This record gives sequence, structure tokens and C-alpha cells, in this order.
Amino acid sequence: MPGDFPEELRAKAISLRSVLGEKLDRNALARQILEHLEIAYDTLVAGDFEWIRREWTAMTLTIGRWVEVANQRQRIEGVAQGVDENGCLIVRKENGLDQVGIRGDVVLKE
Repeated sequence: MPGDFPEELRAKAISLRSVLGEKLDRNALARQILEHLEIAYDTLVAGDFEWIRREWTAMTLTIGRWVEVANQRQRIEGVAQGVDENGCLIVRKENGLDQVGIRGDVVLKE
């Protein structure tokens, strides 16, 4: 519940309990997360990053939205287009050019 979070997180954080409307079995959730992580790890070790990239792209909230990506060296703004073969975000800047290979903190600007 929001009151359970520290003051600085209350406007940003949400609990699964508040979303689901009921208490969650943490052990079952942890088991499911670890099972999916194992599948992803085995897939990556087998050399199939494309499957992981497709899954990642399908689940991300940033694709098609205006974002800011910042790291110690640069700050880029534009519309997130996808994820490249290295797992980096592809951002189309205002000038229409795609910036590839960006790593950093991503903030939705819309």
C-alpha cells in the first residue's frame, strides 16, 4: 500500500497487492520469476539473443514513446524505436536519425 513506502517513493511506487487487490504468495512469485529467468538464461547461452530481444521489445513500455536516455557522457532525447542486437535502445532523434548503442537511464518524457 502507498503508505507503506518511504515518503520519497510514495508518488512513484506501487505494490502488487494494491494492483491485484489481494495478498500475493511471494514464494510462488519468486518461483515463477526464477523459472522464466532460467529459460531466458538457457536461451541466451544457446546463442539465441534474437528471441530475448523480441521478448524484451514486446514487453517494454518505451517503444514508440518520447524518451530521454542519459549516462555519464551524453543525454539523448527522441522516440524509442526498438532494441538493437546488443540490448541497447535505439532512439530516433528530432532530426530523424537513429541513435544506436545507447546505454543509460531511460526516462519517459510524455
